[in-house]
Amino acid sequence: MEVSREPREIKTITLIAFKEFDTQHLAKPHDDMLVITLDIATFEVSKVLIDNGSLVDPIFLSTLQRADIVGPPTLLICFTSEISMSLGTIRLLVLVAGVSKIVEFTVFDRPAAYNVILGTSWIYQMKAVPSMYHQCVKFPTPNGVGNVKGDQKMSRSCYLISHRLKIQ
Repeated sequence: MEVSREPREIKTITLIAFKEFDTQHLAKPHDDMLVITLDIATFEVSKVLIDNGSLVDPIFLSTLQRADIVGPPTLLICFTSEISMSLGTIRLLVLVAGVSKIVEFTVFDRPAAYNVILGTSWIYQMKAVPSMYHQCVKFPTPNGVGNVKGDQKMSRSCYLISHRLKIQ
């Protein structure tokens, strides 16, 4: 029997954990969505919904100040079975807590309560773990674990706006 002497790749494992301490800044009890602020391209964007049920990362035309929209239009079917046609896609740099990733956004021209929705594509790319209960998203960084807290007040405002949009 021959023993392989090839060096093994050593992988570091980053432990991501949530503790009750993470909730001490929150108004409780709550059932708020996770809404954060982060940098996209060269500007700070608020009202970013972290949605682990979204297969695409939508950005709304009103959010883009100036950008070239590339890619073919595509259909988006919402969980309510509502169908929307996109304007195309755009790739933008997203920076959060020192970690940057290029994200392919699907652009929609329609009223929305949020400026951006980051779905499973971004969550997987970041190796992120979102927690609605703890109102934060955690992810590995070269220096440990990054943490972005949600904004409950903004989340509640977006909730009200989304209901107004449904009525219209």
